[in-house]
Amino acid sequence: MELYSTDKLWVLSDNFSSHPPSQSDVNKTMDATKWMVASYSMMFYVALFLLGALSAWFQTCVRICSSQVMLLVFLVGALMDFMSIFTNSHNLQLKIYFRLAAGLLIGIVFMMFGAVLFFSKQEEEGNRLPTLQKHQPSMGFVVAGITIPLIIVECFLLASTWASKKNLDLPHEVRNAWPLIVSDKLVFLLQKIIQAIIYCSVLRYKTFRPHFVENAKFYLKVLAFFNFIEWIDSQVNEDRDVQLSGAKIVFKAWFDVFVIFYKALIIDYRLLCSLLFLEHALEEANSREVDLGGDVRRATARRMLTTEEEKHRNYGLMIGFISLSSPLLCALYYVPNLPMPAWVHVFSIAVNLTIIVFGAIFLRRNGFAGEASGLSGVKITVCCLGAVGFICWLLKANIAAYWAITAKDRTDVDDPSYFTWVAPKYLVRGLTTAFLIFLFMKLDTVTMPQEIRHILSYHLQVFAMTVMILATFLECLIDQYVGPMDSRLRNEIQDLSLKILFDAGPAMSLGFLIHLFLHF
Repeated sequence: MELYSTDKLWVLSDNFSSHPPSQSDVNKTMDATKWMVASYSMMFYVALFLLGALSAWFQTCVRICSSQVMLLVFLVGALMDFMSIFTNSHNLQLKIYFRLAAGLLIGIVFMMFGAVLFFSKQEEEGNRLPTLQKHQPSMGFVVAGITIPLIIVECFLLASTWASKKNLDLPHEVRNAWPLIVSDKLVFLLQKIIQAIIYCSVLRYKTFRPHFVENAKFYLKVLAFFNFIEWIDSQVNEDRDVQLSGAKIVFKAWFDVFVIFYKALIIDYRLLCSLLFLEHALEEANSREVDLGGDVRRATARRMLTTEEEKHRNYGLMIGFISLSSPLLCALYYVPNLPMPAWVHVFSIAVNLTIIVFGAIFLRRNGFAGEASGLSGVKITVCCLGAVGFICWLLKANIAAYWAITAKDRTDVDDPSYFTWVAPKYLVRGLTTAFLIFLFMKLDTVTMPQEIRHILSYHLQVFAMTVMILATFLECLIDQYVGPMDSRLRNEIQDLSLKILFDAGPAMSLGFLIHLFLHF
C-alpha cells in the first residue's frame, strides 16, 4: 500500500486554496489572532477571580481551589499569558488594555477582597494558627525596602509621561495612546502601593481564618502567579515601557542611571513578590494549630546573646562589610574617566571563594551526609533559578576566556585584560552558585539545631555570609546592567536559545541570591 508523502499532502491541501492571501488579509488575521490570545489570557484571570470570590460562599469552589487540577490550570494559564506577552509586545494598545484589566482585577480588587475576607487576627474566632510574620520575621522590611524606591522611580516615570504629552519628538502612535500610557503607569503604581500596604501591614500580622484556610492559600497562589507573569512581562517590555514614558527626553543626562536603577528594581521586585506569596501559600505550618501560650512563644523567643557571641557577630559583620568593597571596585572600573586596572575583579573572586569556605564549614558542622528532607515547592523553584544562573555563568566564563585568547586578533577589544580577569570571575561565580544551591537544600538556618547556635564561629559565619551574598548580588547587578560583557553578547550571539539564556540567566541568578540572602 502506497503511503502519501508530506509533499503529496501539501498538494491535496493546496486544492482547497484558490488564490494566495493578500498582505492586508495576512495582517488582519494576525491582528485578530493577537486579540484572541489576549482575550483568552484575560478570561483566565476572570476565571481565577470568580473562583476565588465564589469560594467564600460555595464549598464546591473551595474543593476546586484546593485540588491538584489547579496545577494544570495554572500551567495552561501561564502558557496563554506567555503567548499574550510575546505576541503583543509590539501592539501598544492591546498590550496596555490587557495589563490594565489584569492589574485592576487581580492586582488591586482581588488582593483587597482576599485580604479582608480570608485573614483574621490571632485568637479571633478561635484562630490558633501562626501569623505569616512568624515564618519570615524580616521579610516586611525587605519588601518595603525594595518597594519604596521602586515607587519613587515610578512616580518619576509617571511625571515624565505626563510632561511628554505635547512632545512632538515622540512617535505618533505614542502620542495617540497617551491616555492609556498614563493610566497604565498610574494603575501599576497604585497596585504596588496597595500590595506593599496589604502585605506589610495586614497579611504579616494576621493568619488564615480557620474556615478559609484553603481559600487563603488559593488567594496567595493567585497573587504569586500574577507577580510571576508581571516579572515575565517586565523582562520583555521594560525597555519599551521606559521609552513610552519619555524619560530620556525629560531626564537627559540622568537617563542611563535612571534606567539601570529601574530595571534592577522592577525585575527583582516582581520575582521576590512571586516567590514570597508562593512560599506563604505552601507553608505547611500554616495548616497546623499551635499552642500560643507555650511552645511557640518559647521557640520563637529570641535568646539573648552573650558578650562573646555579640563580639563574633560584629566580627562577621566587619568581614561582610569589607566584602562590599568588591561591588564598589567593580562599579568604579566601569566609570569611563576613572582609570582602574582590570585586576580589581580579583576581589570578587576572593569574596566568592570565602563564601564557599564558610559554607563548607557550615556543612561540616551540620553534616555533609544528611539528606535534605521535605523540600518544598518554593525551595525547588529557587534552586531551579540558581541552576539557570549556574549554566549562564559557566557559558559566560567560557566565552570571556575565548575573547581573552582571541583579543589580539580583534579590533573591537579596548582592554584585553578585562576578559582575562572576568573569565575566572564568572567561573568562580558559577561554582559558588552551584555550591549555594547545595547549601540551600541542606541547611535551614531557622530550624538549625540549637547546639550549633552556641558555637561562637556560627555567629561570625552567618552574618559574614549574609553580607557577602548581598555583595555578590550587587556585583551581578552591576555586571548585568553596566558591564560590557552583556552588550557584547547581545551583539554577537544570534542563536535564540542562547539569547534567552543570557537574558534570563542573570535575572534568575539575582532572584536566587535575593532569596538566599533572606534565607540566612
